[in-house]
Amino acid sequence: MTKDKREFRKRITAFFSVFLCLLLVGCQTSAAGQKEQITTESEENEELSDEVGKMQTEDIVIGIDRPTVSSNIAIDLQGYAPDDLKYAYFTGADLQDTFSVYRQKDKQVVYQGSIQQTGEAGKAWGDFSGLTEPGSYYIQTAVIGRSYTFQIYEDRYRMQFETDRKSWRDTAPEDYYTAEATTDYQALMILAVLQEFYTEPEEEDLKKLQKDADYLIRYHTEQAKSSVSASDADMAGVRAEYSYAAAMAQCYHVLKNEAGAAVYLKQAQTAYQTAVRSRSRTDMAVSPEQYMAATALFNVTGSYSYHQVIKQYEAAEDTAEGFWGDLLYLTSLQRVDTKLCEQQMNRLLKECGELSDNVFSQHAIESRADSLTAMLKLAVADNTLVSLEYRNACKILLHACYSNMEEMDCVQRSALLFIERELAKMGKESEDKE
Repeated sequence: MTKDKREFRKRITAFFSVFLCLLLVGCQTSAAGQKEQITTESEENEELSDEVGKMQTEDIVIGIDRPTVSSNIAIDLQGYAPDDLKYAYFTGADLQDTFSVYRQKDKQVVYQGSIQQTGEAGKAWGDFSGLTEPGSYYIQTAVIGRSYTFQIYEDRYRMQFETDRKSWRDTAPEDYYTAEATTDYQALMILAVLQEFYTEPEEEDLKKLQKDADYLIRYHTEQAKSSVSASDADMAGVRAEYSYAAAMAQCYHVLKNEAGAAVYLKQAQTAYQTAVRSRSRTDMAVSPEQYMAATALFNVTGSYSYHQVIKQYEAAEDTAEGFWGDLLYLTSLQRVDTKLCEQQMNRLLKECGELSDNVFSQHAIESRADSLTAMLKLAVADNTLVSLEYRNACKILLHACYSNMEEMDCVQRSALLFIERELAKMGKESEDKE
């Protein structure tokens, strides 16, 4: 091998040796860089998570995001006001004696309470009313696990009302109503009564109410093609007609100054007469739906014939389901019978006393429909008497209602809007007095 070839081979060998060293160093540097990058990304994720938690604590978001997993610890996902009575509801075969409330921000225990048995197997409740500091929290026990996160924040009821009212305003009538005649008409009637309870109804609400009423007139016209008769099962068609008459009369009452409102009164009177002609001749008792319709029409016409129906209903033994008729009569601007008003108010106050006693002992009412009826009565009684007892009982039921993740129909949504409005209004009036 010549000298030149040996020199060339030495240079090639040296070149590959240097290249190999550089390659190994590069791989190590790259690996170290990747490790450093991964660590940095992890730290960034932790910082982002902390920031999100901070935002959730500082910025209260109203509205239910339906969880993908159920929980055996039920709390109001809409939140609580600081001074509210607050209860959690526990279900399970193995319930402990205590529970803890953790602050979401730093996962620290901020409150501990005892779990009380309801007397029904597998069901219990716990009181955490002592926790009043605004923020985000969750409840946990060693066996059941943890609840969903909930908030405590100021002005809870006004914010909830504004959120739900916006939802109603933004929802098209065909999406809000259920195509169940009686249910739809009752929902519209409640929304119309709600406008009456405003000192000055907002123009946007009145326009939305008119839009809803016009939609249900078209719906009712389609339904009327199959005539109402006394042979209908359980007289459902007759009850629906009375409910429609009440809704239209109440819409006329609050919209009478709007263009085209006269059609609502005409619809109400026609539907009422249709129901009267169609009901069974063997059953002449005044139903709660007829009582409600007669009162609504009496309020807008002052007709003696409607007042006679009201007196007939009040003379009956069973008047337990006449809440809406009572409310419309008690708030009537027509000349009313003061003895009937006294009778209705005494009945309402007696029922509310029994309801509040039951709520404070049981902390809930099992049936959502019964719970909503109870809340409506308590809210109206609180509005009349400014009773802290009735208001707290109503709030307890509202929290329990929002801890139940079942879907709500239009009547329930409308009723909750009415209740939230009353609680928000009473809260504002209490602040003004202070």
